[in-house]
Amino acid sequence: MRNRTVTFVAIGALVLAALLAVLIKTRGFRASSTPGAFETSAARLVRDFAIPRAAKSEKNPFAGDDRAVSQGRDVFFSRCATCHGFDGRGATPIGSNLYPRVPDLRGPATQALTDGEIR
Repeated sequence: MRNRTVTFVAIGALVLAALLAVLIKTRGFRASSTPGAFETSAARLVRDFAIPRAAKSEKNPFAGDDRAVSQGRDVFFSRCATCHGFDGRGATPIGSNLYPRVPDLRGPATQALTDGEIR
């Protein structure tokens, strides 16, 4: 009975590996192609796993501070806009060709993050 289970698991693993190989061969890994649903879900799962649970309830201590907003804008333009673009879409020559791609900061998945999850 045990040998039969091991055989089925091994065959299942080989079939899965073959399907994955076919998928990679047909689609490939290119920074210029839009990630599929599985790849996007996997990346979000890893991102969400890396964020501590307590971070969701953290509040921005600088909310409403015009000086902090101005400084944040300056930092974004000097350090982030090269990849994310001045509008946050990520449609720049660098942002479009990175793998994984930079996220669209205006998109719902990013906008739904709390202040604590972003930092």
